[in-house]
Formats: sequence, structure tokens, C-alpha cells
Amino acid sequence: DAVIEARQLLAEGRTHAALPLLKGAVEADPQSFWGLFHLGRCYQSLNQTREAVAAYDRCVTLRPDAFGALFNRGRAKRYLDRAGAEADLDRALVARPGWGAAHFERALAREVNGNHKGALADCDAALKLDFSPVAVLLLRSRIKGRLNDAAGAEADFAAATKTDPTDELGWLVRAQARVLRDKPAALADCDKALALNPRLVPALQVKAHLLSKAGKPREADAVLSRLVDLNPESPHAWSGRAVMRARLGDRAAAHADAREALKLSEAPMVKYQLAGAYALTSKARAEDRREALSLLDAALRAGYGFEHLKEDTDLDPLRDDPEFRTTVDAARKYRANLKKID
Repeated sequence: DAVIEARQLLAEGRTHAALPLLKGAVEADPQSFWGLFHLGRCYQSLNQTREAVAAYDRCVTLRPDAFGALFNRGRAKRYLDRAGAEADLDRALVARPGWGAAHFERALAREVNGNHKGALADCDAALKLDFSPVAVLLLRSRIKGRLNDAAGAEADFAAATKTDPTDELGWLVRAQARVLRDKPAALADCDKALALNPRLVPALQVKAHLLSKAGKPREADAVLSRLVDLNPESPHAWSGRAVMRARLGDRAAAHADAREALKLSEAPMVKYQLAGAYALTSKARAEDRREALSLLDAALRAGYGFEHLKEDTDLDPLRDDPEFRTTVDAARKYRANLKKID
């Protein structure tokens, strides 16, 4: 059975192999709940959020009380449909009361919605249910901070750092929380998470970032290559590796990765990152400046990147070029005029 085979492939982390099997299964039987459910999982794993939500929509139409589909749809909707995300998790908890993971996810959804008191209540419930205590303490610490409870926030953070997690989520969340406070400890937590799940994409992303900040581009490049292998449809994996390869002086590889990234996405963040890659390779080939400035102009005019300009050392090869200042000033004026029109 194609769905059973695809489920096994997903368990092995072979998302791209599972995807065509599930598409075929759903085409053959549009009422296949499990085909649609695992198709949603595939899309969610590949960060194709809208496609994931569409698959889960069909699951919920077939089985309105399917708590797993409601849970996954709620997670996927968090930044697409904030109210819908919380509503789905409400329904999941009605269908399956006392579910720690759903309380944790609803706390995240409520935080995004600005419902910090509700999020705090969900954290308390998740802790009582013994769901990933370190991850929940760190989330509760952040929420208490938003509620101006500085002492409570610090106490929860301290408790989370004194207790070693027992699951990959705890190690991951603690790594994310430590990025600004203690980079070596954050890197160690990433490695603990990856020891439990070598395919954990968010942990690989944090690790690549930390290695980059530590001035270890070769090690960061290896991690980003792992990300590209796991999710070749992620433009951010390609653009991140393009920058690393540019820092390593491999112009051809950097440009190849940049082309792959732009095939997948022309998002402002991707273009801004690639502007840095072309700026770096322009040290060897001056003609790369034109592409760097073009990408930078597109990103800035779309509203992304001004906040990074001052500290972004990847752009340093452009700073003495009068065209750099002209590009930045023109983009600022363009954004200012847009605000006046609005």
C-alpha cells in the first residue's frame, strides 16, 4: 500500500521520496484520510505551509473530530491564520483532553495572538502533564517577560538551564533560548538535540548560525549542506550556503547556490542574503558588484534589510562604492514615499 510505504519513508526522514507516493494515493482515492494526513505532514516538513493546511482541511472535512489533523493544522496556521490556529487547537483539546503537546502548541498560538494570560495558563497545564518541562519553562519564561513579570521570567529561565532536557524539543528550545546569552552552551544543546534526531531541521539551522557567528564558515557550510540535502526546496538553505561558500572564496559554488535559491524564491530576505554573497565574491571579480547591488536594491525596496545594513560585514566590499550609498538612499526614499501614499 502506497500510504503505508510513504509513512515508513517519513519515519526515515525521506520526505521527498514519500511525497509522490502520497500525491498518487490521494489522486487515486480523494477520500483517503491517511493519505491526506501524511501528505499534510510532507508539506509541513517541506515548509509548504499553505499546501499542508489544504491537505489538513480535507482531513477535517472527512473527520471533524480528528485531533491529529486539527493539531497539525493548528501548528501550520500559526502565522497564516492566527485565530484559526488557536481555534483548531481548542478543538484538538476537546477531542483529546489532557494532551500536553496541544497545550504547548496552543500556548505558542496564544502568544502570537497576544493572549499572554491564556498562553501562561496553557504552559501551566503542560507542566502539570509533564510535557517537555524544559521547553515549557523556557516558553513560560518568555511569556512572563511579556507580562512584565521579570522575576518570574528569570526564575523559569534559571530552572530550565539547571535541568537537562530529556527530549529533542527541550534541547532545541533551550539552544534557541541561549543563542544570545551563551553561544557555546547553545551549540552544545544543538548537538544534544541532533544526537536524538539528526534530521531535526531547526537544530541544524541554529547550529549553522552559531558556527557562522563563531567564524567557522567551513563547519557552517557542512551543516548547511546537510540542510540542503534534507530540504532541497528550502531557498534559505541554498542562500545560507551561498553566503558560506562566498566567505570561503568559492565563487562558482556560491553563485550556483544563489541561482538555486532564486529559482525557489524571490523573497526579499533571500535577495538580501544573496546580495551579501555576491558582495563577497566581488572581492575577486569586480563585476559581481552589479548583481550584489541589484539584489540589495530589490530587498530594500521590498522593506527588508535596513535593520541589518550597519552591522552586516558581508556587505563591506561594497561600502566604498558610491553606488552602494546611492542604492541605499534611493531605497529609503522609495519606502518613505510608499508610507506617504499609504
